[in-house]
Amino acid sequence: MKQWLIRLGLVFAIAGTTFSLPAFAEDGNSANENAAADGHIVGAVGGKFDDGHDGPCRQMSLNLWGLSYHPDRTKGYNEQNWGAGFSCYSHPNIPWLLGRGNDNRLVFEGDAMLNSWRGLMVPVSVGANWKVKTFASSGCKLYLVTAMTVAYYNNPIKNVSEVDWGPIPGVSLGCGAVRTNLMLVPSASQVPLAVAVASMSFVF
Repeated sequence: MKQWLIRLGLVFAIAGTTFSLPAFAEDGNSANENAAADGHIVGAVGGKFDDGHDGPCRQMSLNLWGLSYHPDRTKGYNEQNWGAGFSCYSHPNIPWLLGRGNDNRLVFEGDAMLNSWRGLMVPVSVGANWKVKTFASSGCKLYLVTAMTVAYYNNPIKNVSEVDWGPIPGVSLGCGAVRTNLMLVPSASQVPLAVAVASMSFVF
């Protein structure tokens, strides 16, 4: 029961954040406002969003997974979670979800990697990336990430496989075509964080 309450609480927290996004989804400077007016995404691959790939995936990325950290150090978890995946970035006209920021994205993602028990994990998710800050000195951009994820999870030690779901928040730092991501998997135990997982995405 506690696990379900935590998941539902995170869902409502993500929803509440979503509806308040227009307040911080804009850069607030004239250059970015002019860029938004003509569809230009400052620092984005392909320049203008409309000049990206054809179809719903106007931008894509190859995701490489590798390292994680578990606050519970007593169980000998695997923290070399090697894997790969693919993300599709879109920008549909959904102001209540993506706000008014032209850098915000709706993201569909699928990955496969080694999990904490050295078994296979295959997560599939849909979520959103919201830009919260642009660093003027480097042009890098910080994003808030939220994803609703469904994952197949195999534990070879217990010979158990299951499908689980839940919201997973995180942050992402994008510099040019490279993004460094940190996802935080919540837990229903006394320690609210089950694992922090890092990955890199190469946008094209």
